[in-house]
Formats: sequence, C-alpha cells, structure tokens
Amino acid sequence: MLNKLVLMVMVVFMSITGCATGPRPFDRQADSESMIATALERLSADKNLLLTFGANWCSDSRKLAAVYEQQPLAGLLAQNYDLIFIDVGRRDNNMQLAADYNVPVMGGIPSIAVVSKAGEVKFSSQATDLNNAEKMSDEDIYTYFEKLQ
Repeated sequence: MLNKLVLMVMVVFMSITGCATGPRPFDRQADSESMIATALERLSADKNLLLTFGANWCSDSRKLAAVYEQQPLAGLLAQNYDLIFIDVGRRDNNMQLAADYNVPVMGGIPSIAVVSKAGEVKFSSQATDLNNAEKMSDEDIYTYFEKLQ
C-alpha cells in the first residue's frame, strides 16, 4: 500500500514539474523576435525559416524536438530550413508573435510556421496537425515535413 502511494506521488510530481525525457529547446527568456530577425538576415536564399512554437512542459513539443534531431528528418530539415524554437509557455508568452505568423497555438502545440527569407509566411500548421506528436510515429512526422517540400 505504501509503495503504491509513493509511486502515485512520484507520478503526480513528475507530471506537475514537467519531468520527462527529451530535449527542452523552448527558452522562455529568449528574445524570439530578435532571433527571427537575425535568422532572416542570415538565411541563405535556398532555405526557409522553420518556426516551432511550443513549450518544455508539453510532451508533444519535446517529442517533435527530439524527432527533429533524428535521421532522416534531421537531414531533411538541415537541407531546407534554419530552425527556431519559440516558447509559448502556458499560452502566455509570444502569443502576438504566434498571431503574426498565423500559428494557432490556442488550438494546440507544437505548431509551426515556414517563413521565406523575405519574411513571407509560406505555411502555418493547423491546430491539430502536430499537437498529438507524442503519439505520432517518427515516420508520420517525417512524412508531414516531407509534404511541405
């Protein structure tokens, strides 16, 4: 009985504190607008900017970030995009930036936008495209991004 109680407390603690494996690339303190401006200035003509809006507490956001690092998606992304991770907190951070890029973070995260060197939004994900990334296979995520080409 005590073991079950301890286990339940640990599970609740881990879910509240966001303890989970995977990368945590969403920096709440980052100046995302400046990061985007700098990235657009440096962006080569043959690439686009991939903005990923999410949060470190979100297991779907962490899953997507982890798959970004794995082949074959890592190669596809490196060839076609420069990446920026934008923290939206609990939908209380960078919300205007998400709106500026037509990213529906209120409907679910992670969400993405593809932006040209000229700053034109070429693609914005729909609210439900990736907000279940944790349950998507790596192959399904790769196929999603492959279709953007």
